[in-house]
Amino acid sequence: MLHIYIISLERDTEKRKVIKETLQGFNLNFSFINAIDGISLPESQINLIRERSVGAVASRGFPATAGEIGCTLSHVKAYHQILEDNQIWVCILEDDVILDERFKVFIKTFQSTNMNSKDLYLMGGQYGLGIKYIIKSNRNINYIGGSIS
Repeated sequence: MLHIYIISLERDTEKRKVIKETLQGFNLNFSFINAIDGISLPESQINLIRERSVGAVASRGFPATAGEIGCTLSHVKAYHQILEDNQIWVCILEDDVILDERFKVFIKTFQSTNMNSKDLYLMGGQYGLGIKYIIKSNRNINYIGGSIS
């Protein structure tokens, strides 16, 4: 079964409770990754990261916020955990995810799908970017749990 990691600030107990109850109700395997709160990082660390990401500033026109840096570091922390757990395929969620039966179907049918191990599949999107409900592979089109990737 595909393991699910949820990135969440440890103090966000209500969000964790809702996600835990939902995923347990779906009978899915999951664990929480304690997110890094970028706002609590030392200013010297924030500045060092900003100095090293000049290309990102040039493409966006402004430096990453402390929150964005914390989010990125949290995902890196999740990737380290995936390697430590020797996982091949995982699903990483943030704690603002909205879970319903479609997610359960997707996860349960994932194993029966012929997936290319060199692909990265992105699910979801950000409303602010105008992207909604996508599952994307940069190489192939696959049908996973009724959704097109």
